[in-house]
Amino acid sequence: MYIKKSVLTVMLCFLGAAVIVAAGMIIKANNGTSSIKQIAAYSYQQSFSELAEELDGISNDLQKSMYASSPYQAMNLAASVWKRAGAAKTSLEELPTDELNLQQIPKFLNQSGEYVLSLAKELMNGGEQDEEDKQTVKKLYEQARSLSQQMTELQYRVNSENLKYDDLLDFISLDDRQNTDGQSDVTASTDGGEETFVSENPLINMENGLDFPELNYDGLYSSHLSNPKSVFLADKDPITDEEAKNRAAYILNCQPSALTQGEDLTVGDIKCVTFDGDDKYIAVTMRQGYPLFFSKMREISDAELTFDEAIKKGSEFLSKIKMSNMECVFYSEEGNVLKADYVYVKNNVYCYPDKISLLIALDNGQIIGLDASKYLISHSAKRTLIPSLTEEAAAKKVTAITPENSRLCLISTNGVEEHEKLCYEFSGKDIYGEATVYVYINAHTGVEEDIKIMYDTEEGNVLK
Repeated sequence: MYIKKSVLTVMLCFLGAAVIVAAGMIIKANNGTSSIKQIAAYSYQQSFSELAEELDGISNDLQKSMYASSPYQAMNLAASVWKRAGAAKTSLEELPTDELNLQQIPKFLNQSGEYVLSLAKELMNGGEQDEEDKQTVKKLYEQARSLSQQMTELQYRVNSENLKYDDLLDFISLDDRQNTDGQSDVTASTDGGEETFVSENPLINMENGLDFPELNYDGLYSSHLSNPKSVFLADKDPITDEEAKNRAAYILNCQPSALTQGEDLTVGDIKCVTFDGDDKYIAVTMRQGYPLFFSKMREISDAELTFDEAIKKGSEFLSKIKMSNMECVFYSEEGNVLKADYVYVKNNVYCYPDKISLLIALDNGQIIGLDASKYLISHSAKRTLIPSLTEEAAAKKVTAITPENSRLCLISTNGVEEHEKLCYEFSGKDIYGEATVYVYINAHTGVEEDIKIMYDTEEGNVLK
C-alpha cells in the first residue's frame, strides 16, 4: 500500500504526540501516587508522635497518682490518664497494624485508664486505697514508663531516618513472629538467664514486653468480664447429645434428622452443643438444652404483619421454649425483619440484664434469629427486688427532666462484687422535644446511676 510522504509525516507526528501524552500521564500518575504515599507516611509519623506523647503523659500521671492523697487530686489525675489512654489507642489504631494482632497494648490502654478512675471513685465515696491498690498503680506506672521510652526511641528513629512510605510500611507491619512453617523467626536473647525473643518489629517487642496484673474493677474492660459465669445454668442438669439434638429440633421446628451435630462451643463458662442444617444453625446448652443462639437463612418477602402482631409472635415463641414472662422493650426494623429485645419482668420490675434478642420475619412471623447469651448469664429467679426508697423520694432526685413515666428496673453494672442494681427508671422528653431521656436512680441509695437517651426513628428505637 502506497502512502504519501505528507500523510506519513502527519501520522508520525500524531504517534509521537500520543507517546508523549501517554508518558506524561504515566509520570503524572506516578507523581500522584508518590504524593499520596508521602501524605500517608506523614500521617503515620504523626500517629507515632502522638502515641509517644500520650504514653509519656500516661506515665507521668500514673507516677503522680502514687502520691495523690486527696480524692480531688486523684480524680483529676485519673481523668487525665483515662483521656490520654483513649487518645493513645486512637493513634495506635491509625497505624497499619491489623495483621500484627496486637492485644496486650490495647488491653493496657483500656484497663489502665479505667482502673485508676475506679480507684478515684472509691476515694470520692469515702473509701481508701489498700496496699494492693498502690502496688498495682506502681506496676502500671512501670509498664507505662517502659512503653513511653520505647515509643520515644521508635519515633526518633522514624523521624531521623525520614523513612519513605514503603520502608515505613514494612517497618510498622512486619510480623516476623512465625514463618510459613509455623516456626519463630525472632532472635533469641537472654537476660539474667531467662530467654526472651527479639523481633525486628519494635511494636511486637513492646507487645511481648508488657507484663501487668489482671485488673478487676468496676469498668467495661475489667478482666473479670472476659470470662463471665452463668448464674442461670449453675444448678441445671446436664443432658445427652441426643437430648440436645431433640431440643434443638424442637426450637427450630424441624425434624432431628434434618440436623447434623457440629463442634462443641464454650462461651464464658456456658458449654454448648452445635447443630446445623441446610439453612439453619443453633447452639444449645449442655445443661437442660437452652438455646444460646440460632439463625435461619431465607429470603424475606414483603411485610404482612403489624408491629404488635410480630411482638406477639415473639412472646409466644419465648413461652414455647420455656423463657416466659418476657416483654419487648426496644425494637428496630430493617429489610422486613424486626429485631426485638425482650427482658424478663418480675413483679413489675424490668430486669434489663435478662435480655433476649429475636429476629422476627414480618412476612409470616417466623423467628429467624435468637441471641439469649445475656439471659443465660444473668437470669435468676432468686433476686430480692424490694426497694428501700419510695418512688416519691427517688423522683425528687430527678431535676433535669419532668418525669412522665416511671418503673422499677434492674440494670447491669460492671462491678466485681455487685453485678446489678435495682433502680427507679424515670423517663421524660428532652429539652428539644426530639428524644426521651431515661434517668436511673438507685432504689436503695438514691444515687443517679445512669442516663440514657432514646430516639424514635422510622426504623425503631435508637438508645444511646
